Amino acid sequence: MAYPYQKRVHNVPASHPRKASTVVSPEVVLHIAVDDYKISAAPQNGLTLVFTHGTSFNKAFWELVVNELLQKPGVSSRIKRVLALDAANHGDSAVANKGRLARDQTFWPDHSRDILKVMEYFQVDAPVIGIGHSFGGGTLSHAAMMAPEAFAATVFVEPIIFQLPGQTQNIAKQALKRRDRWGSYAEAKTAFMKSRGMSDWHSEQLQKYVDTAIYEVESEGEKYWTLKTTKEQEAATYLAAPYPAIPELLATSRQRHHFILGKESKVINADARNEISKISKSPEYVKTLDGVGHLVPMTHPHLLAEELAAIIGNVVGLRGCAKL
Repeated sequence: MAYPYQKRVHNVPASHPRKASTVVSPEVVLHIAVDDYKISAAPQNGLTLVFTHGTSFNKAFWELVVNELLQKPGVSSRIKRVLALDAANHGDSAVANKGRLARDQTFWPDHSRDILKVMEYFQVDAPVIGIGHSFGGGTLSHAAMMAPEAFAATVFVEPIIFQLPGQTQNIAKQALKRRDRWGSYAEAKTAFMKSRGMSDWHSEQLQKYVDTAIYEVESEGEKYWTLKTTKEQEAATYLAAPYPAIPELLATSRQRHHFILGKESKVINADARNEISKISKSPEYVKTLDGVGHLVPMTHPHLLAEELAAIIGNVVGLRGCAKL
């Protein structure tokens, strides 16, 4: 199927300086890999959507959602550009930054500043809607607090905005035990297809993981396939955790923040959902999806696209067509 956009991949400068312990040298400049979708025949005053991903995932997981949104006439006619970025230690960004990142350290506020840096690099015009999942929701929420004027609205999908020390310690330990080396692409694909953790994923998202989460490398004359996001950096991301004041900042924020949550989520559990309801300005800004867990973009991309389309349409309606 032909889609109404031109897609380019950019490597743009990340924010600088960074927390010293996260890079091999303070002088090092990192880069952020960005998928840039420029919509054909888009209105000049249309929306820009900025997507951020969860821990161990990457920008490619948003493509199915983007394609779904751009098939909806009431939404697609309002969007002029989409930017989806890989965090500095994830995916294509991690590959670009190989040899520059510390082995097992990261800092969430740096990733939040990277989001704003990407928007600055592309000279993104208002209005902007930021959409982030899990870790990407946590870093996006902090970015929105750093620059309140940057977003017309934000959508946090199962966002990590709370300190969850016990949970993150366990997940980090599991990450460090995961397999990260395969003799061939086919061997890696077979392993992923048999993974119990991926058994409920949408088939296109599982294939997207196979195609974008690993790459071939050569070391000491031996070729093999490995994860773009190293398991050490995955674990470091869990352990680094969100900026502690995020819940309080969101509660006092005057911005428009939407939350999409999974009723079966073990990450954002019932207690966390209750806290989010208290943070939110209105019950209509919090949507809990029945039968859905934490990995909403992977397991229910089409349902997520429907929810995002409704939010985008609502934001457009409130702002008024004349302003868009």
